[in-house]
This record gives sequence, C-alpha cells and structure tokens, in this order.
Amino acid sequence: MAKIKLLKWEATISIENLALCVMLFVPFFNMFFMFGYNTKLYLTGGLLAILILLRLLKPSSWSKATTMSIILIGFLTVQMFLKNFPSSFSYYILILTGYLMIRVRFSKQSIYWALSVIEYVGVFYAITVIWQWFSPGTFYPVLKKFVSEGPYNQAIQLALFDNDYSGFAAESNRAGVCIAPATCVLFSKMVFKKDRANIPKTMRNVILFVLTYFGIVLTGRRAFILFFPTVIILLCLFFMYKSRKKSIKILGFITSITIALIVVFFLKDAIIHLLTRGEGTGIALRNREIYWGLAFDMFKKSPIIGMGMRSYDYFYNILSGRDIVFAGAHNCYFQLLAEIGALGTLIFICFIVSNAVRTAKRSVLFIRKDDSRNGKPAIMSLLMQGMFIFLALSESAFFAPYSLVLYFLLVNISENTEQCNAREVFGY
Repeated sequence: MAKIKLLKWEATISIENLALCVMLFVPFFNMFFMFGYNTKLYLTGGLLAILILLRLLKPSSWSKATTMSIILIGFLTVQMFLKNFPSSFSYYILILTGYLMIRVRFSKQSIYWALSVIEYVGVFYAITVIWQWFSPGTFYPVLKKFVSEGPYNQAIQLALFDNDYSGFAAESNRAGVCIAPATCVLFSKMVFKKDRANIPKTMRNVILFVLTYFGIVLTGRRAFILFFPTVIILLCLFFMYKSRKKSIKILGFITSITIALIVVFFLKDAIIHLLTRGEGTGIALRNREIYWGLAFDMFKKSPIIGMGMRSYDYFYNILSGRDIVFAGAHNCYFQLLAEIGALGTLIFICFIVSNAVRTAKRSVLFIRKDDSRNGKPAIMSLLMQGMFIFLALSESAFFAPYSLVLYFLLVNISENTEQCNAREVFGY
C-alpha cells in the first residue's frame, strides 16, 4: 500500500488512518480555525460517514462492542424518537460516532503517531498560552490575523478581567482540553523504569510536563488545575496498592498519609483561594447555579427518560430570550438528568465508569509486566478519562463535540493497547 512520510513519521495511506486524522482534527486542529458548533457537528458527521465506509470495506478492522456501549446506544436510539425529535438526532450522531470510534482497530504505528500528535499539539497550545501571559503586546496582533473579531475580543476579556489565558484556542476551557492530554502523555513517559533510564529523554519529558501544566494553570480552569494532580496522585497510589511487593504497598500508604497532611496544613488556603476566586465567600460558581436550576426543573418534568437530547438548549433560549446554538448546563450529570432522565443517566455513567475500569485493569497488568509500549497509551488514556469524569462536574465535557470526540478517541487508544507489541517507534 502507498505510504507517506512526514518528518520522522511514516504512515500507510488507508481509510483507517484517514479516520484517525479526522478523529484528531475535530478536538484539536479545528480549535485553530474557530469552527462553530454546527460546523463541528458536520465534521463529526463526516467522521461517521468514514467509519461506516470502513465498517463496510474492512469488517476485520473492528472489535466486538462492549455490553454497556450496546445498552447505551440502544437506549438513546429509542429515546431519540420518543423525545425532542428531530433536534435530538444531532447529539445521537455524536454518540453513534463515538460508539463506532471505540471499536476501530489501528496499527501500532498509528496509535503512537496519534500520541505524538496529541503531545505536540498540546505543547503548542501551552506555548501560545504562556506567550499571551508573558507578552500580550506581541501576542494579540498575531492572534488577530488568525481568528475572527468575536474570539479575539473574548480572549482579551478573559485575560483582562478573569486572568484566564487561552492562547490560540481563544477560550480557556478549550485551551485546557487541548493541553491536558499532552500533559498526560508526558506523565505516562515517566512511569516505567526503562524509560527513565534515558536521562536526556527524561529531562525533556520533565521540562515539557512542567511547561504544559503551567499552561493549564494559566488557563485558570479550576477543574484542570485541581483535579489533574489529584488524578495523578490517586493513580500512583492505586498502582502502589496493586503492586505485588509489600514494600511498595507500605510506601503507598505512607505517601497517602503524607499527601493528606500536606493538603491540610499547607495547601488548604491556596485551594480555597482558587475555588473562591479570591473572594473567600464560597465557591465562585459564575452563575452556574442558574444553568443547574434549569436542568433540575426539566428533570422534574420527566424524571425517568428526560425531556430529550438537545432539549436543554431549547429551554435555555426560551428562559433567557436568546438564540444560542449550544448553551450547556455546565454540569454534564445535571444535563444528562434533564435530557435523558435518571435511567439514561445511570446507563451513561455505567458506560464511562466501565471504560475507566477496563483501562485501569490494563494499566495495572502492563505495569506488572513492565510493558511500557502498552502501558504508556493505557496510562495516558486512564488519566484523561479520569479528568473527563471530574471535568464533567463543572463543564459540558460529554456534550461539546470537540471534547466528546476526544473522549472516545482516548477510550479507543486504551482499547488498542494490546496492538502495541512490536518495536518502539516515534520515541515511545
């Protein structure tokens, strides 16, 4: 088959790799072009068409669907026609695309190429965020050449009034979503002993890890800032607990006690300051209680199966007198209750938790085997899945097309880890 070489990467030109490129484009590269919600839906629809074509042409490239994914897609298929059709169809397209994304099987080269792209794109966005913070006078003229007036003014306002820097993403949450996966990739490179034995690569990974996390801090997104180190700490303790060595288990226990004491005696005030935005009068919700209140009112009207997918935006526009394509409740679990009810929310949560558990089991197995080639993609995926579960408490992580496609891509990387058994490629 024909191959293409870009810098150090050589990839086969195939429909699978075309699908992977679109999977990466939707969450990462379309940020740079500032595509709107509907355009992202069209891109996702194009990805769905590619996946369906791949399913027809290469059925051997697909794995068996998990039980929870079948239950979720079945429930949403029925609910789509019962509630808020045809508006519900647009969100159903996102979920159906994700259902197919998880099942695609990629070669080892493709998986590592995707991880490299995720890392380099995240570092790029982190650099632009730091650039905006360090030298706004040189940053804004460049930003203005690439984005429209709306995102340009938004980036300036967020930086001036909230100290939230967004770089070329022009919105701090999108910047965090782009940078965080790179931070996870870099962390995964430092887990295994044989990777740390290469001192130059380790130093490079540490420097980029610090740089990307500093970029996350500058975005001001509290969920990323607080939950990212929390997830890493919990992950390390989890691996220690699962270790076969008693000394490692004891070390994990001592470490957990030490971390708890540090948080209580040294970091409590800093965490409170971050959560309250310096006001010291409770967690700064930024009017999220209004969004949440609407979600609960909708839930009360149809508590079992909800008001229908995409119905939240409709009721929000009626309440606010506005015409917003995508509002979002700024809490995925509340919005799920409003749109697909208690039954659908339970199924959706079981789906994301089952994905995380499967990835955690793989990660433990690979660490015990000291299998870094499989372990690094699995650990990176597990970190980001945990981040999405936490991020969903305050953002629309499971509703916005760019973040939802990224989530399914991360699950796909976990499902493909057992394919990564051959020689080391792309520096991994």
